[in-house]
Amino acid sequence: MLRWLVCGRLGPVWMWKALLLFVAIAFAGQLLGVIFNKSSVQPAARSIFSSPNAQGPSLGHCQPHTHIMFLKTHKTASSTVLNMLYRFGEEHDLRFALPLGYQLGYPLPFNAHRVKGYRGPRAVEFHIMGNHMRFNKQEVEKVMPADTFYFSIIRDPVALAESSFAYYKEVAPAFRKAKGLGDFADYPKKYYDPRLRNNHYARNLLWFDFGMDHNANFSLALAQRYEALIRRAFKLILVSEYFDQSMILLRHALCWPLDSVVSFSLNARQQKPSGV
Repeated sequence: MLRWLVCGRLGPVWMWKALLLFVAIAFAGQLLGVIFNKSSVQPAARSIFSSPNAQGPSLGHCQPHTHIMFLKTHKTASSTVLNMLYRFGEEHDLRFALPLGYQLGYPLPFNAHRVKGYRGPRAVEFHIMGNHMRFNKQEVEKVMPADTFYFSIIRDPVALAESSFAYYKEVAPAFRKAKGLGDFADYPKKYYDPRLRNNHYARNLLWFDFGMDHNANFSLALAQRYEALIRRAFKLILVSEYFDQSMILLRHALCWPLDSVVSFSLNARQQKPSGV
């Protein structure tokens, strides 16, 4: 009876089966067409590192800085930053303010005559200065142009102390005498003698690199005064614990293409496996 109703009133069953099959095929084709159209129209998500020519997002109409002074501090990932500056300078045929000998007179305060090729205040155009020195802005200004971009990098003091102790253990007498970092931290006055060569590595090393009196008795007023001096001298201070973020800030400050600040870690101490 049902078969009769379907065939008699609504048409043959085979016709409806064919119609349903046609509709299913048409719907599937439409669905697949939408999917393929979306994949062909919408670009795939890309990292900024895959930008054309690795230039990254546009920085507008700023002009790249080519006069740069980088205060290379100790045990702060500064070697990685300096390598980036070397690479940029080589690619753009820039002139480096290189030391006559080992470093720029460190640990003595910097003197312009320590620069190879220096012939007097700004007699020669230097583009990039970045080797280790104890900062002395008055002398640096004799070498670098007036529009020089000054920047440096710092590190968490606790991490810096641990790294310095491991690296300079055989160099700094204060570290060499101590049984370990804990022993030195518990009794610093027992081991530290400011008169001994290389003991500057054992106390307020960042203050020392920035040209401050690292043996001065600490006070909040002194810290604030030193901070103000650094703020006036430097346009940007990077933080090694936030290295990637610092590179983004540096890239914008220097108006450099992205590939110029892509870096590889250099001179980093290998971490021992846990439990060793």
